[in-house]
Amino acid sequence: MIRHLPYIPILAACIILLDISSSHARSGSLSLGSGSGTPNQTFTVSVDMTNDTRIVGFQFDIVESVNAVDIVNVVIDSTHIDTTRQWALSLNRVNAVTTKVVVFDFNLKGIPSGSGPFAEITYRVRSDVLSGTYPIHLRAVVLADAGAG
Repeated sequence: MIRHLPYIPILAACIILLDISSSHARSGSLSLGSGSGTPNQTFTVSVDMTNDTRIVGFQFDIVESVNAVDIVNVVIDSTHIDTTRQWALSLNRVNAVTTKVVVFDFNLKGIPSGSGPFAEITYRVRSDVLSGTYPIHLRAVVLADAGAG
């Protein structure tokens, strides 16, 4: 007789194992500033990083609660990062509310440890948006040092 195992404990065990395998001794975080606008208007928000090791690449998803804005541009903040080096930046609209951003330094010099703004995102409020508050979040954040750790 085959005994069926409950799915929830197995799923929980897999999630715990995944969480343990992705933890690192080093830490870092990203945070998204705030902004506002009216239909067809643009506004810019900063993306800040706090990291305890040199970061040479990162990726994150920008997730909107509803399709209220369009991303016009993402730029590396040249006041805190040496933009004379070769940085690659790629945007990919995954679906109506999610955009994946991938950035890396070809020279592996990276962003030194510390904290502050490293990028700016310019949004355009869609013309059909009703007045209200529409949260935007960063999800699936990955920071990589020169060893890709």
